[in-house]
Amino acid sequence: MPKGYGIERQAVKYININYGDFSCRVQEQNAEFLRKEILAVFDSILANGRVIKDVRVKRTIEYFINGRTFFIKIYKVSTFWDRIKRLFRRARGLRELANALAVQSRGIDALLPFAAGVGRGFSFTIIEKLVGWGVLDAIIKNSALAPAANPIRDFSGGEYDTDLDEMPATEGISNGAKNKIIHSYGRFARSVHEAGILQYDFNPTNVLCSVTNILFILTDFERVKFYGRLSQRQMLKGLAKINRVDYATRSQRLRFLKGYLSAGKTDERWDIRLVVDKILDFGRRQFQRDSDRLTRNCTSENRNFGRFSLGDWSGYYRKRRIDIVREGFTVAEIEVLLANGEYESKGFTLVDCNDIMGEWRLANVKARSGGRIPYAAVIGRRQEVASFGKGFIVYKKQ
Repeated sequence: MPKGYGIERQAVKYININYGDFSCRVQEQNAEFLRKEILAVFDSILANGRVIKDVRVKRTIEYFINGRTFFIKIYKVSTFWDRIKRLFRRARGLRELANALAVQSRGIDALLPFAAGVGRGFSFTIIEKLVGWGVLDAIIKNSALAPAANPIRDFSGGEYDTDLDEMPATEGISNGAKNKIIHSYGRFARSVHEAGILQYDFNPTNVLCSVTNILFILTDFERVKFYGRLSQRQMLKGLAKINRVDYATRSQRLRFLKGYLSAGKTDERWDIRLVVDKILDFGRRQFQRDSDRLTRNCTSENRNFGRFSLGDWSGYYRKRRIDIVREGFTVAEIEVLLANGEYESKGFTLVDCNDIMGEWRLANVKARSGGRIPYAAVIGRRQEVASFGKGFIVYKKQ
């Protein structure tokens, strides 16, 4: 691994402890703190902690105690097959700890869990917030530069899964300092790939950065595979995923790519133009797959979208989620909006649709590409809203 990436590593020893219904692995120096301050009040944390993610398989809770901040990821065992799999595989919380240790053993600085274990019908991972480190995603966004049209990225940005978005970035970073960070991030990304690590969620939301020393720490090890060496194809697909961020400027993307290419082995030369073409090709394919999946998901019940039926009204809507920054509705809000009809005063506009399902799907695909976000597709009461034909889509005013 090139010099200068990461903090000075010290061996972290984990020990096994049991407390009530819990069986855990914890950093040795934190065992007593875990027992008294977390496990002893775990039910209270679940009931009163700040929920920053809650999906079918996982809930993430932010917990403050004695001036320290923890993120507790609860992996749910919700189905019969989940229980069967736990008989043959290590629990997800413990797998994440094992993956983090494996990443660090390959020379990459990793945010090692404070503890991991299993409880009553679930497993968990506990991560302590690092003081003085910011999420790289937020650091890059903290810029006076506006996104520009760029030759590398001509496909849509995507939504990333992270539990650390709440960590604040360092304020007041100059563009010159940010340029150095982005170039170094490219070199760091290459070192991760050269170490044979394929992290499926490898993107700026899962990298911590120390702005002072330009150091990086990798986070989030739920989905990681290890190889002796990544193929060029695997590396390029990884770059295509990183490139999907929708806020970086042209110069920032090129600076990252130059950093990535400069950190390769001396006997390996990649033509930057061919690399750009490959990234675009993989990106377009991924965008098409994402669009196909989105057109299916936006007309079904899931964590992002839902169906509603309110009296004479029915349709689809985009859900407001507590764990990510996204516009959306709750069913109660839709009911109030439909009841009083005050769309304009509430900041919404309506668009007439003859093919409500087809145009709702198309609107969501366009939103993924940077278009305006549709909140709901509504059908019903056509006799009262004759001007809207077969239905209408609700958009937030821009």
